[in-house]
Amino acid sequence: MITQSGKYNIISKEELASTNEYMSLLLHSKEVDDHSVIVCNKQTSGKGQKGNFWEAEEGKNLTFSLLYKPFELLAMDQFTISIIISLGICDYLKEKAIDNVKIKWPNDIYVGDNKVCGILIEHEISGEYLNSSICGVGLNINQEEFKSSAPNPVSLINITNQKYSLEKELLILLDCIEKRYITIEDNRDLLWNDYKNYLYRFNKVYKYKTEDGIIEGKIVGVNKYGQLLLKSKDLKINEYSFKEISFII
Repeated sequence: MITQSGKYNIISKEELASTNEYMSLLLHSKEVDDHSVIVCNKQTSGKGQKGNFWEAEEGKNLTFSLLYKPFELLAMDQFTISIIISLGICDYLKEKAIDNVKIKWPNDIYVGDNKVCGILIEHEISGEYLNSSICGVGLNINQEEFKSSAPNPVSLINITNQKYSLEKELLILLDCIEKRYITIEDNRDLLWNDYKNYLYRFNKVYKYKTEDGIIEGKIVGVNKYGQLLLKSKDLKINEYSFKEISFII
């Protein structure tokens, strides 16, 4: 079913293996436009970072993919899309009066030390420009118990003791993301600064696992390529790409 809601073409499906995969199929068959959204009630093979499985109880959470076709955004600036999606979700949670919202680099959303949302963004590049971005979001809403081996999941109902309408919350969340997206040209510095200030464990000493072993340091930001910046005890700032460093929880 396709519904028109303001600027969004929302395609609702009862069951899909993966909303990102389905969006990719539609994109390459030229059946979807910019700002299209695929949302499903049951996702059987939802993907997380590093190929992990995303647990989502049927009919309890938001599992959707949002398509962006940025205008003349350089491929080298693709991490800006991750920033926009992450900040939009943080803004949404803040509107729910949820405190201690953080972004665990590169784009997991935490409340305290618990994961409430996972994001998987897949880009398509044409020459030096970003052609499209499929932004997959799994946000825990009404699921009260989690059965997977994930160490720290949490949902909105766990935090607020309130039950939510998924249809209503999807539109609210999309609007929060869109408010960030429209600032991509005029306020990019503000986007990056806000992202840095939301970073989980920002400017605090923790241990991390790297290819060179366990190191101790402070997260001090991200560079323009989206690499994590970690200041070690000797005050050297090291740059890490995704999969080159992992958090020790």
